Amino acid sequence: MQRFTIAVLFLAAVVPGAFAHDFWIEASNYRPVVKERVSFDLKVGEHFVGDSVERNSDRIVRFTAVDALGKAETILGIDRRAPAGLWAPIAAGLFAVGYESNTIAIELEAEKFEHYLAAEGLEHVSAARKARGETGKRAREIYARSVKSLVWVRTDARDALPTSGFDTRIGLPLEIVPEQNPYALKIGDELTLRVYFEGAPLAGALVGFMSHAEPQSEVRLRSQADGRLKVRITHAGPNLARVCWMVAAPQDSGADWKSTWSSLTFDVQPPTPAK
Repeated sequence: MQRFTIAVLFLAAVVPGAFAHDFWIEASNYRPVVKERVSFDLKVGEHFVGDSVERNSDRIVRFTAVDALGKAETILGIDRRAPAGLWAPIAAGLFAVGYESNTIAIELEAEKFEHYLAAEGLEHVSAARKARGETGKRAREIYARSVKSLVWVRTDARDALPTSGFDTRIGLPLEIVPEQNPYALKIGDELTLRVYFEGAPLAGALVGFMSHAEPQSEVRLRSQADGRLKVRITHAGPNLARVCWMVAAPQDSGADWKSTWSSLTFDVQPPTPAK
């Protein structure tokens, strides 16, 4: 059974209408060439602005780069240092870099927990608590990270766009999968995203989508019955999709609820200057 503590600093980050708990991967270069060193910074924060998280081997379930054929390579790094991941790819192609953590236990006051549920679109949990007469009760939660970044490794700047790898599912517990190659998109194009939870399409998840250039203009959409939703590319540079999902915690966890936080980052090419 996990030991629960009240994370004071964590609770202090909760503000009305927001919950500073987003987690994502920032690559030092989303379009490296073969053998170029790439670092992966794990970030926690909100609105695409956050603090670096040091590598902690005790928390890592997996940290891998997966190619279009599903072959995984472990992302190495120095414990207790940031950036958390270091990689020098030896082959070209589109890689899905995935990070999965184990769980951390926290306990939240009832009002803070209900604000959090509302902010993240987790009304099904709030409804379940109400049905059980638990709305005013403190919540014991365990949470885990399940994040991904798409990196295009090239032999040189003249490489043709890869035709596979962008929609590779790498088996994260909660995973956002693009159904078009983001590196082939331009500003104004639509991108279909599909959300999977424990291997199955997830309906009703509230997905946020934003660009690093204008993170305050986040678009938030619900996944449909097939787990899909469509977003529009509005800015070049890094883009981020994020989602949180919550279910009842395993009985032997000592918690009431288990949340999983997922995200997807990728880079959009700037428009080609007119000649």
